[in-house]
Amino acid sequence: MADNKQNDLSKTKPYSTKNDNASNKTQTYQDDPSKTKTYQEEVQLADQTVGYESEKEELTDKTVAHNLGVGDAIELKDKDYKITGIISGDDRTGEAVIYKIMDNQGKAFALKLYYKFTNPKDEPNPEALTRIKRINDPDILNLVDFGTGANKYQGKFCYEISDFAEGANLISVPDIREKYTTGFLRSNVIPEIFKGIRTLHDYKIYHCDLKPENIVYLNKDQTDLVIGDYGSAKTFEETSEKQLTHTSTTKGTIFYLAPEQPRGVVSEKNDYYSFGMILLHLLYPELVNRKSLHKIVERQFSRKPIIDFKPEHEEMNYLIAGLTLNDIGSRWGEEEVKAWLRGEEVEVRYTSEAEVRVQPINLGKTVIRTKEDIINYIENDSGWYENLIEDNEGYTLLLRWVSDLQGLELKKVFDKMVRSYQQDGKDYVHHAILRYFNPDRPIQVNMKAYDFWKAENVGELTASFVKHIDAIWKITGLEKIKFYMFQLEFVLRQIETEDESLKTIIGSILDKISSALECSLNSGFDDFMCKLYPEVSDKKLINLFYLFDEKRKFRDLENKTYDTLEDIGFLFAKDKNRFNNKYLRIERDYFFEINSISHLKSYGYNDLLFEIFKSEIKPEIEFKNLKIDGKRKINLQYISTKSLTEYFKNNGIKNELNYGTIDKSSNNIFTFIYKKRPLQNLKSVFKEFLKFVKTENNIEPKLISNDNKQNFYYHFAENAKKRLFDISIKEWMLIPPFLIFYIPLLLTVCYQGILCRM
Repeated sequence: MADNKQNDLSKTKPYSTKNDNASNKTQTYQDDPSKTKTYQEEVQLADQTVGYESEKEELTDKTVAHNLGVGDAIELKDKDYKITGIISGDDRTGEAVIYKIMDNQGKAFALKLYYKFTNPKDEPNPEALTRIKRINDPDILNLVDFGTGANKYQGKFCYEISDFAEGANLISVPDIREKYTTGFLRSNVIPEIFKGIRTLHDYKIYHCDLKPENIVYLNKDQTDLVIGDYGSAKTFEETSEKQLTHTSTTKGTIFYLAPEQPRGVVSEKNDYYSFGMILLHLLYPELVNRKSLHKIVERQFSRKPIIDFKPEHEEMNYLIAGLTLNDIGSRWGEEEVKAWLRGEEVEVRYTSEAEVRVQPINLGKTVIRTKEDIINYIENDSGWYENLIEDNEGYTLLLRWVSDLQGLELKKVFDKMVRSYQQDGKDYVHHAILRYFNPDRPIQVNMKAYDFWKAENVGELTASFVKHIDAIWKITGLEKIKFYMFQLEFVLRQIETEDESLKTIIGSILDKISSALECSLNSGFDDFMCKLYPEVSDKKLINLFYLFDEKRKFRDLENKTYDTLEDIGFLFAKDKNRFNNKYLRIERDYFFEINSISHLKSYGYNDLLFEIFKSEIKPEIEFKNLKIDGKRKINLQYISTKSLTEYFKNNGIKNELNYGTIDKSSNNIFTFIYKKRPLQNLKSVFKEFLKFVKTENNIEPKLISNDNKQNFYYHFAENAKKRLFDISIKEWMLIPPFLIFYIPLLLTVCYQGILCRM
């Protein structure tokens, strides 16, 4: 019995007295107590894997998992059976399909045919099934046969064959309130479940997944209860004296699952906790929903009764309260339930026996005795890291305290966790320790909190979280982003471990994240080691953002979105510095990739703009050099370029953009060679030049702006006139002096000849 000298906190009554204002709080977690709903109707907290539904609800289509339907024959260990019904089909289960089968003598059985397991560790325990098959007890559903290992159906599907329960499961009743009166619970339900649990424990078998669907009525009158479904059962050696062990695999339904079981702790107290939650379900069915579960966990952690019990159920309230204590040491077990059944008064101790005997950590002004103490200390004292982690003596005290509180094995896990995250820094250790002792706390990104444990849709909340990271990653810094992703992984993996009903959903979320970060995850989270956050990089983050937001587009530094390639081109045209920004480079490379234009990733600034706006390019020619020899042979060097200046100017981009070439080669200097005819003017020569440009550079002269042509002609004419003038002077200097006197006479003769012709 518990110590009667326990302080007031430990003696908190599990229900509110009639004179207490709290007695008016019996509807704390319900909307309308008159509208009783079954477990399935309420929220589908977990997979409905084994409940034997009434025959009226049997399905007739073939199952997807096994391609079996009514009328099909099935051979199991050389015995022939015929499927006569599908009790729980593909849409009703998380791990198996329940078939109604019949042997050659016409006897009905229930066949639980599992899906194919990806991890052999998740398969039913053959040792547990072997022991259960030997049991002949009125409170244990008879296990006729089973197949694991080499005896699987078709070599890949584990199975169990049990007697068929005619009365369906514990909550397959028309009205839970009408069926489960305190009298019926006291006389039938509690004794039979209790005796079934004791029988299993006598064989050192621990069910580990007790819930209403796994407790069935053998008869149609629904009076004879038995415990069934052993797919999660664990065993100790039958001669073992130990009371507790650890396992690396955990299955179960979160609402009925003992708090320590997700951490791999297995003992008889796991099944007694589930027993208490089953009774809570039957007596307070309106509370079986996810919101209520969070409230229950909060109250357990605060050492309070798990709900505001109704005073009229005083006796039952004590049993439920004792069975559902958070601490495994204080929780009721076989002896306490026996005493309760005898009508003896048994104390409900909300203070952990481990916490009573634990040696506290004395830090002067602060003394740490409980989990709440260490959480408060770490959250509120800036010196916690120096005192408890960096100081060798303080860390030794901390490890001793954890060992006293949780045992040597979990102390080793805690030590390894702390030392591993120390390499990443104080923030990682801070978060890991807090989540270790208080898993259902929200995570924080800047000023926004994300409470994944209370989320109605974990997938949507994860997407919202990733979008938040997307909005801040360009201004936050990679190390901080890694820390946020560490928090996300930690909470998701804790929920995946502790909530069987969300395992598939969270597994797919983690697969998506690991795919984006190009890494893989180990199964299980027993060591509290996150694997994804070290793989976070700027380039991999963009994969993550697009995976969680199918409508995502290119975003600039202010998170403005850009839908088209032209919009992105204008962004860079306005400011060339943006082109070399690492975040915008990542954004544009990913945009190019998903739009199947990856070749643009190698383009430089000018080349990219010319490619994007190639239909708007205006060609230009630039004068470089001019040579004219004595025979009037023109050698004109020029540069052919293509410009977007005019187009950008028309679109309000005032920045002066340098000319560039669309060609990859820098050799864009061309030469025009032409023999000038006597008396041919320069404009005529320029027209010939433009014809050459059309042929040589594939540029239509009409596409060259008038300003550009005039500017080029100016440089050409200025240089040509000077050189032609110099040539003319030289030619005059070569005429013999005596011929100069004949020039006037020659001109006179020519003039007269013209007159005569007239």
